[in-house]
Amino acid sequence: MNALNGNRHPTHPRRSRGNEALTKSDSTVNLAGLVPSPGDFPSLPRQASNLVGALSRAAGAAISRRHFLVPPDIRLHRETICVACEENLAGRCRKCGCGIRAQFLRKTHLATERCPLNPPKWDAWSPHA
Repeated sequence: MNALNGNRHPTHPRRSRGNEALTKSDSTVNLAGLVPSPGDFPSLPRQASNLVGALSRAAGAAISRRHFLVPPDIRLHRETICVACEENLAGRCRKCGCGIRAQFLRKTHLATERCPLNPPKWDAWSPHA
């Protein structure tokens, strides 16, 4: 539940139940500064390009029988760095747009990926490094 408006989704107004009407205060919540805007991240085409590139590199590693996923301890180390990073905005990286704690597969899982900062805070991983 969201403390601001009693809703699970802070950007949506509370929906009426039965004959109950929405009031102006129910439907307008000022979330300035709490919810990132699309301009805070790379453009959608750039994010799509980043995703396709990351998946292509991981697929190439898998096809050539190299590790494409990092061990859990490396993944957790990468996530810890990302969570504390100044480019983390609401759980997303402002440089590449990836979700730091997304539900499925994250950049931090992939052995072929590195942090997008220059210099990177973490690099591609190999079991032989």
